[in-house]
Amino acid sequence: MKFSYRDVRYSQIVRAHDQAEAKQQLKAGVLVLVIPNERPKSLKFLCPCGCGEIVSVNLMPGNEKAWTLDYKPKRGISLWPSVWLTSGCRSHFILRNNRARLLFGKIPEMSSTELRSWWGEEEKTSRS
Repeated sequence: MKFSYRDVRYSQIVRAHDQAEAKQQLKAGVLVLVIPNERPKSLKFLCPCGCGEIVSVNLMPGNEKAWTLDYKPKRGISLWPSVWLTSGCRSHFILRNNRARLLFGKIPEMSSTELRSWWGEEEKTSRS
């Protein structure tokens, strides 16, 4: 089965102290980290497909499924695993370095080298 994808860039990361503040910050191209105390509680953003739905990703392990957030200052936010919406537009995407890659079709297994190439990242070389 063939697959295709489309990339959507999020150009800004903002912090909100609660859900109400997060809702006010939401707009296209913005990732909103809800951080009431020291640890991020959730990540909110508008669906990358353009449907306008609010995507809320749980970052707190416990009672429900939680995603792992990785932040690199020069690259941005990445989530693991991929996000697959079960209602509404049913989008499936990977968020990596502030870029959502919307996925269409079944994605083949890839080696780490193939995956870096797919994302347009250079392979890191080590020096002895």
